[in-house]
Amino acid sequence: MSRTTFSFLLEHLETLPELQPLGHGRRDPISIQKQLLITLWYVRGTDPQRKIADRFGVSESTAVVCRDKIISALIGMRQNISGC
Repeated sequence: MSRTTFSFLLEHLETLPELQPLGHGRRDPISIQKQLLITLWYVRGTDPQRKIADRFGVSESTAVVCRDKIISALIGMRQNISGC
């Protein structure tokens, strides 16, 4: 993926209220950029979820939540763009 495409996706994802980080708990919220990177690494499909989580310094369950949120948002963006 080109930097331009990544920036385009990130720009649009950052406008979505459902992806805005909530600052609760002891840990800092995970940026939308990091969530998108986790998702893209998953979609790449060569590493197990455990390895992806380790690469980005998050738990496996957090990586799954990030991935699912970003994929849902991308599906929503697609539907809004295409009018489906």
